[in-house]
Amino acid sequence: MWHLSGLGLVPDDVVEYWVEGYDNDFLRGPKMARSRKFAVRFPSIDEIMAKAMSEYDEQTQSVEDVSRKQKELMKQAEEMARKLSIAKDKLTYEQREQARKLLAQQQELARQLEQTAKELRETIEKIERDRLVSQQIVEKMWEMQKLLEEILPQELKDAMRKLQEALEKLDPKLLEQAMKQLSITQEQLLQKLDRSLELLRRIRAEMKLDELRKLAESIKKLEDEIKAGLKAGEDKDKLARMQQKAKEQLQKLEDEAEKLAEEMKQMPDMPADEMEKLSRELSQMQLPKMAQDAYNKISQGNRTGAMKMCANISSRLLKLSQRLSQIQSSMNQMLKQALNLDIKRTVQRLLYVSENLEEVINKLRDRSTPAQAQELARKIGEMRQNLKFVIEKVGEMGGKTFLIPPILYSVLVDADNALATATEKLSESRYLPYDRSPEIAYSKVNLAAEMLLRTKKSLNQAQSASGMQQLLQQLQRMCNKQGQINQQTIPLAAQCSKPGNLSPEAQAMAARLAAEQEALRKSLEKLRQEFEQHSNILGRMEKTIEDMKKVEEDLRRLKVNQRTLERQDRILSRMLDAQRSIHKREFTRKRESRPGKDVVRKSPGPLPEDLGAKRNSAQQALLRILSKPYPREYQDAVRKYFKALSGLMAPKQE
Repeated sequence: MWHLSGLGLVPDDVVEYWVEGYDNDFLRGPKMARSRKFAVRFPSIDEIMAKAMSEYDEQTQSVEDVSRKQKELMKQAEEMARKLSIAKDKLTYEQREQARKLLAQQQELARQLEQTAKELRETIEKIERDRLVSQQIVEKMWEMQKLLEEILPQELKDAMRKLQEALEKLDPKLLEQAMKQLSITQEQLLQKLDRSLELLRRIRAEMKLDELRKLAESIKKLEDEIKAGLKAGEDKDKLARMQQKAKEQLQKLEDEAEKLAEEMKQMPDMPADEMEKLSRELSQMQLPKMAQDAYNKISQGNRTGAMKMCANISSRLLKLSQRLSQIQSSMNQMLKQALNLDIKRTVQRLLYVSENLEEVINKLRDRSTPAQAQELARKIGEMRQNLKFVIEKVGEMGGKTFLIPPILYSVLVDADNALATATEKLSESRYLPYDRSPEIAYSKVNLAAEMLLRTKKSLNQAQSASGMQQLLQQLQRMCNKQGQINQQTIPLAAQCSKPGNLSPEAQAMAARLAAEQEALRKSLEKLRQEFEQHSNILGRMEKTIEDMKKVEEDLRRLKVNQRTLERQDRILSRMLDAQRSIHKREFTRKRESRPGKDVVRKSPGPLPEDLGAKRNSAQQALLRILSKPYPREYQDAVRKYFKALSGLMAPKQE
C-alpha cells in the first residue's frame, strides 16, 4: 500500500508513477524493465461535492420510491382486510398467497429503508470529513439520518410479525386482525416518509445555497491571487490558466444559482423570490465574460488592465457572497414565522377540540339517554375531522423542522383512535354505558397542545428554525462551565490529599463548586427534556448526569480525590462529544497492542535527580490529546486545563 499522505497533495494535483523491476542475472548484470506510466489525480473540491450531492440525490430518490410503493401497498392491505372481513371463516389459497406476497413486499421496503439510512450515513461522513458544507447543515443531515434509522415504527414490525404468525397458523380471524393492524401502521410509516422527504429536499436546498456562497468566496479568493500574481510579475501563462479556471467556476455559479431558484419555487416558506432576483442579477453581471476579458488581457501582457478586471470581479463576488448570506438568514426567518403561525393555529384548533370533548365527557357522566347517543356521536365525528386536520398539519410542520417531537404524531393518532372507539360504542350501545375513551382522547389532545406550546417556545429562543443551533450553543456554554469547574477542582484535590482539616477558604470553595456542579446538572437535565427528540445527540447524557451527582457528593463531603478528577474528565469528554463537532457515536477506551521488538541502543545515562516526579505526565497527556482530531476551538481550553494540572503536579521549591 502506497500512502500518499506524505506528499502534501492539494485538490487538482496529479501524481505520476511507474514500476521498475530488475532480474537476478549476476553474470551479465541485472536488467531493468519499466511499466507504463500511471497517474493518480487528487479530485477538486467541486468534484467531491458533486459526487456527494449525486449520492444524496440518489438516496432522496430511494426514499421517494419507497414512499410511492408504500402507498400502493397500503391500498392493497386495506382492500385485503375488507375482503377478509366479508369472507369470515373462509380463507382461499389465493388470499393466502396474496397475503404472503404483501408481507414480502413490506419486508423488502423495510430493508430498502435500512439500506438507504446506511448509505446516507456514509455520504454525511464524507461531507463532514471534507468540510463541504457548514457545520449547521451537517447537524441537520445527521438528524435526517437518525430519522431514517428510526423511521420504521415498532408497531409496523409487530404487525408484520403477527401477519407472519397468522399465515403459519392459517387462521382467517388472526389474518384479518393482522391485516387491519398492518394497514394502520403502514399509514404511520407513510406519514414519516412524507416528513423525511420534505426534510431531505429542504436540507438539499440549504446545502446548495451554502455551496453557492462558498463557491463565490472561493472564486473571489482566486481572483485576488491572480491580481497579486500580476502585480508581483509572476508567469503570465500560469496566471492565464488560473483565470480560465475562474471563468469556468463563474459559469457554474451562474448556472447553479438559476437551478436553485427554480427548486425553491417548489417548496413553501423558501425565499424563492429573493433567490430568483439574485440569479437574474448575476446573469446580467456577465461575470464569465469579464473573466474571459481578463484572460485575454493576461495573455496579451496587459497586466494593468487585467488587474482592474480582477479587482472588479472580486468586488462583485464579495457583494454576491454577502447577498447569499442574507438569503440564508432570510430562509431561516421565513421558516420561523411560518412555523410560529402554524403552531398558533394548530393549538387553537386543539383547544377547540378539548373544550368540546370536555362537554361530551360531562354528558356521558350524566348518563345521557339513548336519544342523545347519535348527537354525541355526530359531535365526536366533528372533533375527529378537526383532529385529522391537526395530524396533517403536524406532518407538514415536521417536514420543516426537527423541533417537532416525533412522538407528537403518535399522541394525536392515539387520540383519534380513542375517539373512533367512542363513536363505535355510542353507535352500538342502546343505553349508552359509560366509556373512558373520550377521557383518553381528552388527555391526549391536551398533551399535544402542551407539546406544541413548548415547541413554539423553543423555536422562538432558537437562532435556527431547525433547533440545532440553539442546542449546540447551550451545549457549548455548558462545556465551558464544566471546564472551569474542573480546573478549580484540581487545587482542591491537592489540598484534600494532605493530612489535617481543610482551611475555611477551601471548604467555601468546595461548597461553591458543588453548587455550580448541581446547577450545571439541572441545566443539562432540562436540556434533555426540551430536546428529547435529539436522542442521538443527548442519548449518553444519563451517565454524565450520574457522574455529576457523584462529583457533587464528593465536593460536599470534602472527599475530593483522583477519582473525582477522573469523573470530571469523563463529564467534559462526553459533553464535547455530544456537540457533534466530533461525530463519534460511542466513547470507548481501547487498549492498543503492538508486537514485541528487539531494540538495540546505547545504555542510558545516570538516572535524573527527580526520578518518580510526575512533572511531565500532564504535558505528555496534553500532546496525546492534541494529536487527536479535536476541533480547534477546544484546543485552547484543553491547554489551559493541562497547564493547571501541570502546575499542581510540579514539585514544590524548598
